[in-house]
Amino acid sequence: MEANKNESLTTYIDKNVIYLLVIIFLISSTALAYRFYADFPCESVMMDIKGKEYRVGEFIRFTDLTEKAEEWDWDLGDSTLISNEKEVVHNYKTPGEYVVKLKVNNSCETIKKITIRAKKIIRDPSKIPNLDHIPESIEIGQLLTVVDSTKRAYSWEWRFGDNAEADATTQKASYTYEGEPGPRTISLIINKDTTHIANKIIKVYAKVEEEEIRTTRGGEIEIAMWDTIEYERDKDQKNKDKLKKAPYISESAFKQKLVLLSKKQADVKEFMDYFCDEINKPILVNGESTTFLKFCYKIQRKRTKILQLTIFRNEGSNCIQNMSIITKKSLLKKIKDGI
Repeated sequence: MEANKNESLTTYIDKNVIYLLVIIFLISSTALAYRFYADFPCESVMMDIKGKEYRVGEFIRFTDLTEKAEEWDWDLGDSTLISNEKEVVHNYKTPGEYVVKLKVNNSCETIKKITIRAKKIIRDPSKIPNLDHIPESIEIGQLLTVVDSTKRAYSWEWRFGDNAEADATTQKASYTYEGEPGPRTISLIINKDTTHIANKIIKVYAKVEEEEIRTTRGGEIEIAMWDTIEYERDKDQKNKDKLKKAPYISESAFKQKLVLLSKKQADVKEFMDYFCDEINKPILVNGESTTFLKFCYKIQRKRTKILQLTIFRNEGSNCIQNMSIITKKSLLKKIKDGI
C-alpha cells in the first residue's frame, strides 16, 4: 500500500514540474518579444518616396528602408485603405498636402508631408485662337472690331476685360471701351475649350482731342484746337505706310532730343520718323494722359527736367506707339494743370 502511495506522489510531482516548465517558457517568450520590440530603435525607421512630378494621377512609390522591420502599417493621408506591405504604389485624386504615416513593427512611427500639385495640362498651340489682329492700344470711345479665323470653330466667347461675363458670342464682335483708361485683357474661348483660351492685353487711353501743328520762324510750336488734322494723310497713303519701318532711337537719345527741343535747338518735325509720321500719339506724363505734341509745346514754353522716359514700340515696324514720361517733381503740378 505504501508503494502505491509513493507512485502516486511521483506522478503528481512530475505533472507539476511540466506545468511549471510551460509557464516559465511562456514568460520567457513574452519577455523576449517585449525586449525585441522595446529595444527596436525608432530612430532608424526610414521611408522613401519617389515620384516624377508629384501631380494628381501620377503613380508614387512609397518604400520602407528600415532594417529588421517585419510589420508595416501605411497611412497615405487620403482616407484610402491602410496597406501592410513593405512597398506601396499609390496615386492621389486631388491636389493638396498629405501627411504620410508609416508604423513599423507596431511600435515605431515616422511621418512625412507630401504636396500633390494639380494635373499638368498640355496645351496644343494649334488650338489657341490667334489674336494678333487686335491693336496694341485704343482710345476710350473708339470702336474696336475683332474677328476669329479659327478653322472648325462653332462657338465663341469674347471678353474685353470690363466684365466677367461674355461680351459677345459671335465670330465677329465689336466693343467700345468706356470709363477709366488703363490696360484690359481681351480673351477668346472657342468651342467651349477653356484649356486653349487666348488672351491679349490692350492699352486703353483717354480720348485725345486732335490738334493742328504750326511752327513759327523761331521753331516754337503753336497748338490750336480744330476738327480736322492737316497733317493726317489720306487712307491710301496710310495703307502704304503700314509697311514703313521707323529708325531705332534709344530712350537716352530720344530724351536728349527733347532737351534740345526745350532749348529751341531742335524742331518737332525731327521726331516724325520715329512715330512713322503719326506724331500726335497719346502718351503718359506723370501718370496723366496727354499727347506728344502738347508735351512738346509745354517744354518749349517752360524747360522741364525729364527724370525717366520709357518708349513702347510696334514690334514689326519699330514705330513708337506710346511712351511714359516722368518729370521733375517740383513741376508735377504745373504739368498736370497745363497738360
